[in-house]
Amino acid sequence: MSLIKQGINDVSNLKDILLTYNKITEECFSRCTSNFNSRELTDLEKSCVDGCCFKHVNSNQRMMVSFMQIQSNKQKQMMEEVEKQQGNIKQQTNNDSLIDQSHDKVPSNNTTKPDAE
Repeated sequence: MSLIKQGINDVSNLKDILLTYNKITEECFSRCTSNFNSRELTDLEKSCVDGCCFKHVNSNQRMMVSFMQIQSNKQKQMMEEVEKQQGNIKQQTNNDSLIDQSHDKVPSNNTTKPDAE
């Protein structure tokens, strides 16, 4: 993979991570904060935010592990299919070359009679 493609993938991955982080932040903020009379979070709000963030981050990590396992299995399956197709192509090529070789052989005893005129 070229460096440019790798850089694009890295930026895309970072974008996905930041979007997920922002969604978690918005969800937990909306769910847990209700009192805007103070600059500091109340103990109840802190506890809620901690639990909410932990829940979302933990579930996101588990989802990523599952995704990576599924992706790995899919790649293995695709590689097996490619190897099988390559084996079939190689076998077909070998069969074709054997057929071509058998047609190219000239019989060593040429017993044809000259044409009578």
